[in-house]
Amino acid sequence: LNLIWRDNSVKETGPERLPTFRHFEDMGIVVMRTGWDGDENVLAMKCGPSSGHNAERRFRHNIGGGHMHPSAGTMQLFAYGGHLLIHTGYTHKMTDQASTLIVNGTGQIGENSDWFECLEHRKGHPSPFVARAESRATWDYCIADATNAYPDAAGLRRFHRHVVFLKPDIWVVIDDIESAKPADYKLLFYTPSEPVTDGNGGFSVEAEKAGLWMVPMAPEGVVAKPDKHTTKGTGAHVGESFDRLVVMTDKPRARAVFVTVLYAFPLDRKDKGATVAMK
Repeated sequence: LNLIWRDNSVKETGPERLPTFRHFEDMGIVVMRTGWDGDENVLAMKCGPSSGHNAERRFRHNIGGGHMHPSAGTMQLFAYGGHLLIHTGYTHKMTDQASTLIVNGTGQIGENSDWFECLEHRKGHPSPFVARAESRATWDYCIADATNAYPDAAGLRRFHRHVVFLKPDIWVVIDDIESAKPADYKLLFYTPSEPVTDGNGGFSVEAEKAGLWMVPMAPEGVVAKPDKHTTKGTGAHVGESFDRLVVMTDKPRARAVFVTVLYAFPLDRKDKGATVAMK
């Protein structure tokens, strides 16, 4: 339809004057970026009703969720010319195929289908939302409250994902999680290549011209390991394999606060800047 409705009187305008931070409130998407020069670093975080707050208030029936996913709290990261935290694509709708949380093996409301629908939310179950989003000259910050994305049976009392962007290339992800009783928490970070251990608790991945250093720093007893996930179910992209880093505690806990540092760098930077970044 763009060809039909093209208006040649509308002058082309680049994005350079747009802000580098934006909270798209209806969909619950927060985008943090360093600029618009074509070589910027960008993180996008999603935490809202899959169909948007407006549609959720208006409709109580199936609306055709083929392109929606049970992925509240998920993130994607592009930096130094490389896709470093990725989306797994148009797959069978499963929470464990997104960079978010699994509780005792349980994912989010509406999963395990080809056409994602979250009728429970449109019939009254509270929805996930962005609780805070703000930007400053040297840092950006947002809080994703994804608690309500999970069914009551999961026993989840809190899943708050804090993302702090220390410009231009460090992100601190703080996941504050609490359940009614001790539970197994599994945080997933989907990557473009296999995470490789640095032998000191950190992992690195590479994509195009960029690298990402991932360091799970808390809580005490945190366990991190590379993993390959093969998509299941029916429909498109079944049987595809994706790399990911799985971060979890060493034993069930009622509450855990995870801290994961993400540091992006160009691959031609000899020292990778890791020591500088951590200081």
